[in-house]
Amino acid sequence: MLRVYNYEGRTNYGWDQARDVGVIEQSLKSNRLPLLGPIVRGDIGGFYLGPLYHYMVQPIYALTSHNPLSLVWFSILADVAVALGLAVWISPLAGVIWATSSLLINSALTPWNVSLVHPWMFAILFLSTRLLRRPSPLLNHIFLLILATSTSIHLTLLPVAGVLLLYVAVPIWRATRHLYHWLLYILALFLPQLPLILSDLKTSGSNLRAFKDYLFIKSGEVPVSLLYQNSTCSSDYCYPYPFPPSVS
Repeated sequence: MLRVYNYEGRTNYGWDQARDVGVIEQSLKSNRLPLLGPIVRGDIGGFYLGPLYHYMVQPIYALTSHNPLSLVWFSILADVAVALGLAVWISPLAGVIWATSSLLINSALTPWNVSLVHPWMFAILFLSTRLLRRPSPLLNHIFLLILATSTSIHLTLLPVAGVLLLYVAVPIWRATRHLYHWLLYILALFLPQLPLILSDLKTSGSNLRAFKDYLFIKSGEVPVSLLYQNSTCSSDYCYPYPFPPSVS
């Protein structure tokens, strides 16, 4: 109730949200999935994250007759899911503290890809503790798949994912006895990157180059312009849609 009360008047809705609505709207109209997600901007140019957030928001956006506020509902539902998870698997007090924190309530009312950070952190920490206690190939697959989605959520999760992967490497190694499990682990890490890989294949690796330039703060303009091939523009902004022929 604390998140839902007068949410329309308390919601932070700006350029990021308008961008996401434009991406989702165009995707539904064209019956094609975008290969690029939100942009990470730096002092010089920027690069694109994966499109997981846009994929996850599309169902609720379609079910609510393309209501832009559905992004807020998705954010609230994601935050409530974390509170319930804490209450069930940690302690009821932890769930109550999460549910009543004014900082977290305000955070849930900002609908964007960062809304997935809290659910991601809870899921990955919960799975890692289970994995350390009693590892199994199935648990390893789920853990690695969720870990790999960090490239679609936020840049700061990339080092976190790397550290966690090193942390559970030994239990995963001990629980794995067959080659096909290792192949499935690689597949779990690869699948969330598939849209970005397809995008780079279509644009000659422009997003990967932009990411490298972002990291090393290369002087001059980052070559992000190639990403705008096959773009779809509205009156307010232009957003890239590099679709492979098979995605429709």
